[in-house]
This record gives sequence, structure tokens and C-alpha cells, in this order.
Amino acid sequence: MVIKLTILNILEPFLSNPKEALHLSQLSKELKEPHPTLRQHFNYLEKLGIVKKEIKGRLTLYSLNFNNPNLIQYLFIAEKFKLIKSLESNLLLKELAFYLNNYDYKNKYLVFGSFVDDYKNANDLDLIVVGEIEENKLNDFSKKYDLKVHPIQVNSMEKISNSLKNEILKRHLIINSTEEFLRWLYG
Repeated sequence: MVIKLTILNILEPFLSNPKEALHLSQLSKELKEPHPTLRQHFNYLEKLGIVKKEIKGRLTLYSLNFNNPNLIQYLFIAEKFKLIKSLESNLLLKELAFYLNNYDYKNKYLVFGSFVDDYKNANDLDLIVVGEIEENKLNDFSKKYDLKVHPIQVNSMEKISNSLKNEILKRHLIINSTEEFLRWLYG
């Protein structure tokens, strides 16, 4: 299946670097797309006010425009697309997401850390749980798939320290409650 480059994935590099201005060549490398194609898409997003473009000599830098009220909606789509791609390539994550979304839908879940980038070599799965966690069911999942799940349970996102929040921002997959997590992460 061919997936065209769209806003669904063009903003993905910004999800872990929301405050940074990214160079066109860096974006090209991460997205595996040629400069002219990316320039055309980013020019369109600039017209919409979603990104800002800054030219420094021969460098073209793009950054998110946090003054645009629609930005959160575009980031929502990018986060969902990132999750879908991860679920398609990682059956273990797919099982976890299915379990969490269907059997324990009261809580909010976010996976972060090494599992996000390299699930095959990750020793454990770090999981943020906002709400009441059912240890028994999570332990059952852990035993069934021989994966150490390391849950961090909090009653609200505001209870998470800034250092942990910065770590989460770098490598994360939002399983559910995407808009709430986005507002907290980029707030």
C-alpha cells in the first residue's frame, strides 16, 4: 500500500521536538522524502498558518505556529497517524492498545521510552496510566506476552514531573485521550 505524504505524517518530526525549528534537510531525512516535495507541503501549511518559515542564509527552517488555534487539531491527526503506523508494524503494541481501549477504557494511556523506537530490543514497556490501574489485568498481559510492563500511575497529568514530561515528549505513543495528552504535553 502506498501512503502519500500528507499532513497526516508531515508534522510527525515535530511531535518530539515541538518547540524547535527544523531544517528542511533534517525533515527530508526523517520523512524520507525529497526536499522539493516537502517544501511544497510546508509552504501549504505555512499559508494555513500551521507552521512558520524562517530563512537564514541558505537554510530554510520550519517551526510550529503555536498562535494558530487549529494547530492542536493538526497535531492530533499526526499523533493518530503515528500510532496507526506503529500498531501496523508492532503486533505486541497492537494487542496492548486493543486491550487498553476495549477492556479498560476508563483510564488514559501513553507508552513512552525505548519501546516506542525499538520494541524488539526494549527490555520493558513504560506506560503512563492516568486513573486507577488494575494491576492484575496488566500483570496478566505482561505474563502472556513475556514483557515487563512498567506502569506509572497518576490521578492527573499535572502530577507528572517536568523531567518525566520532557522524557515522554521525546519518545511517546498516545494510546487514547490524544487531545488531552497533547494539550498537557504542549501546553
